[in-house]
Amino acid sequence: MVAPMGSMIEALIKAATEHRASDLFLGEGRLARMKVSGQLMVAGDDPIDLEEMTAFWKRCGADPEYDGDRDTSYVAHNGIRFRVNLHRHLGQLGAVLRQINTDIPDLNSLGLPAELLTGRVTAPPASSSSPAPPAPGSRPPSPPAWSGSTTTTPNISSPSRTRSNTCSNRNRACSPSARSTPTPTPSRAACAARYARRRT
Repeated sequence: MVAPMGSMIEALIKAATEHRASDLFLGEGRLARMKVSGQLMVAGDDPIDLEEMTAFWKRCGADPEYDGDRDTSYVAHNGIRFRVNLHRHLGQLGAVLRQINTDIPDLNSLGLPAELLTGRVTAPPASSSSPAPPAPGSRPPSPPAWSGSTTTTPNISSPSRTRSNTCSNRNRACSPSARSTPTPTPSRAACAARYARRRT
């Protein structure tokens, strides 16, 4: 909201603008302060009263009776815009204003070379491996013909076939015909009779 001319806060805003202050601190019952080149300095001779701060809160779209903290914006009578933080300190109304810079600085004031904007930007050369884009109206290239070569796949036996072969080998080894007949061990009596025959 554009503020009316002649208010105390408008005079403080004008003084802060002339001193190129980055921030302006307002508080109910206190002297205004502004930050210039990182240093705080007092602005004005009289403290800001409740009526002035209440009117400023309302111009910023806040309700002084119910709002406790609010971020908003403010446009001074000279058209300068500010980012405003409305708050309460020990139950009293307060505000911090920071000017929004709308002037776009040029490269010379920033100390940057003019080649950043005036230099020509060229696209990187296209890679030789990448195919060139087709001309407008031309037909896309046909895919290569099939050469007839086939690829051999490895012979991988299935788990079921391997399992069946293992089981058949196991059954064959366990069959009665595949078992070897053990040689009977002679008893003591047979050994004694054989020894007696040898002596006679």
